[in-house]
Amino acid sequence: MTTTISRVGFVGLGGQGAPIAAAIGEHGFELHVWALRPASLSAVEKVPHTVHGSVAELGRPPNWSGCVCATTRISGMCWTATGCWPP
Repeated sequence: MTTTISRVGFVGLGGQGAPIAAAIGEHGFELHVWALRPASLSAVEKVPHTVHGSVAELGRPPNWSGCVCATTRISGMCWTATGCWPP
């Protein structure tokens, strides 16, 4: 069975996550993002994307979600909202 990924949810638009998220958008994936700091959204301003109001909201539409963050506060939110990773 083959799964096609078209929508990607991304949390963590800092120094490591920003270029990854931008590359995802540049390669034609439907990019969904959430940022703790609204200023971080500038990292994806040149690619089509949808901003979500919470990690839980972001976790609903994508086929795949990525979380690149250095704080346990944010990674814990990702784990709780998406159930993708154990806390």
